[in-house]
Order: sequence, then structure tokens, then C-alpha cells
Amino acid sequence: MRVKVARGLITALVLVLASAWSISAFSATSGASAYSDKTVYTRESVLQGLTFVPTGEPVVIRLSVLPYNQNDPAWKTDLMAGTCTVPRTIGAKGCALTSASMVFRYYGALSKNPKQMNVCMGSSACPFCWDVAAASCDENKAVWYGDLPLDFFTMISYLNSGYPPILQYSKAGDLHFAVVTTCNGDWQLLTSYLVNDPWDGMSRSASYWVTTKGYVAEKIRLYRKG
Repeated sequence: MRVKVARGLITALVLVLASAWSISAFSATSGASAYSDKTVYTRESVLQGLTFVPTGEPVVIRLSVLPYNQNDPAWKTDLMAGTCTVPRTIGAKGCALTSASMVFRYYGALSKNPKQMNVCMGSSACPFCWDVAAASCDENKAVWYGDLPLDFFTMISYLNSGYPPILQYSKAGDLHFAVVTTCNGDWQLLTSYLVNDPWDGMSRSASYWVTTKGYVAEKIRLYRKG
């Protein structure tokens, strides 16, 4: 009888622990997706008509993308709705939102600074839903084309066509985003590119977050002008 009771208690304990693990696992992963679009994109699907012909010569391309600073006092303390971990302020977690604001303004959306973008995005602000932004908050100026693991041919093709890519960095699960504005040199080297960094609104080497902060440049997010 005691053996049966002990076995029953062990079984119940296992079920409780399994349930607790399941809840913890869900809590840890829920909201991890940075956008709601689940499409798997390829180089061919995101290029669609864009061309770049390497000549072997250094490439010089500069797009006049005006910077936004996520830590601007005008909006740095604004709370973002969504499921991000706290603090969910634009200053702390708004690099994706601020990067998209820069690209949209470059395309002609004049009423979507980070504060306005945050209000427009609602519960899709944090994590930032890239496709929702293009569908609802771009003033009909931008089209979401998807994302890829960092691919220099795609990145230079977008720059060459006048479309600034958004570069994603990662470090131990923490993400940072910046807008690629310039290539000056070998298009196959990260050090040849400049970005508008939303953290402070500065223009700096695309390799800064890699060499100085220990992040990995891992992905590009792609909008075109609508």
C-alpha cells in the first residue's frame, strides 16, 4: 500500500514538474518572434528585379537617410505596448522601431517619428512587428520585402537601388538594429558600410557593434519604397 502511495506521489510530482516546465518554457519563448510574418524568404524572393553588377572596383554609395535617436528626450521614456521584458521604453528597447522610422521617413512618411510610430504600432511595438509597420504605419510609403541571414550581395543590391537595409545584430539573445546608409570600399566587407545607429543617432561603422560591443551581425530586414 505504501509503495502504491509513494508511486502515486512520485507520478503526481512528475506531472506537476512537467506542467511547470511547460509553462516556463512557453513564458521564455512567447513573444520572441520579432514580426508576425512567418514566410521563409530567399535571396531570389527579396531581390525581385534589383540588380548589382560587381566590377572589382571599390563601391561608393551614400543614401541620405536622416537619423533618429531612440534616446531623444522627446520620446525616450515613452512606454511601448507588447510583450517585451521591462523596461519597455523607446530608449531601452526601441532600436527596431526607431530604425523603421528612419527608413519610412526616407521613403516620404513625414509623420512617423519614433513617438508617432510607437502610438501607431500599439501592441505590435515591442517586439516590433516589421510587416505590421509596413501595412499600417508607413503612410503608404513602404513595402515589407522580408528578411535574410546577412547576405552582402542582397545588402549592396538594396543600397544600389536606393533602399536602405536594416542590419540586425545579436548577442546572447539581445538584439540591436541599425540602418545601413553607405558603402565605401569592398562591398563584401562589413567594415565598408556605415549605419545610422538609433541608440544615439550617430553615423558609425557597421562593424562597431561587432568589434566594440561583442555582437554578431546576423540578419538584414528589408523594406522598399511603396
